Amino acid sequence: LNIFPKLNIKIIKNIPLGSGLGGASSNAANYLKVLCFFGYISKNKMLDKKFLLKIGSDVPFFIYNKPAIVYNFGEKIKFVKNFPDNLYFLSINPNFSSKTSMMYYELDNFRKDLKKVEIEKKFNNKIKNQKKMLKKLLKYDYTYIGNLENEFNDIFFKIFDIPLKNYPLNNINKKCYLSGSGSTFFFIYEDINALF
Repeated sequence: LNIFPKLNIKIIKNIPLGSGLGGASSNAANYLKVLCFFGYISKNKMLDKKFLLKIGSDVPFFIYNKPAIVYNFGEKIKFVKNFPDNLYFLSINPNFSSKTSMMYYELDNFRKDLKKVEIEKKFNNKIKNQKKMLKKLLKYDYTYIGNLENEFNDIFFKIFDIPLKNYPLNNINKKCYLSGSGSTFFFIYEDINALF
């Protein structure tokens, strides 16, 4: 960005590195907000999605930092108004990171045994389900929230062999979800008492 004078920045991280919680992307987004606040870059530049996507696919979401459905390459953002206040999230970090590059490598390995037709069918079904869920969420209907899916889930738990029986699965759909490519996983609850 050719910023002068040069800036000294100290980042205090409150979430684990490599946890799949968007730490680096949120740092980048907040850095841009500070630059905009002090007049180093314009608001138009800060909101330019092409520019933001060069930094990272999660950066546009963190610029706005509101509940949203994000899709495509990270530039399509649909804000979810009236996000339900009757949902509770328990997140667990196993105190190690799962490298994104490794997870994508494993995903490619998983897919190589599938026929092209099977991959396309699976992908098309997933898109249909996501569109259905998106339409419902935008109408503030959260009945499909238990159908959330992350393709890295099975791969992560196969590689790292975390026994889920040690964790409470009395939540929505008796499922746990991986955040990004891991390593943090989380549970969604409708009843806060179920957490204890």
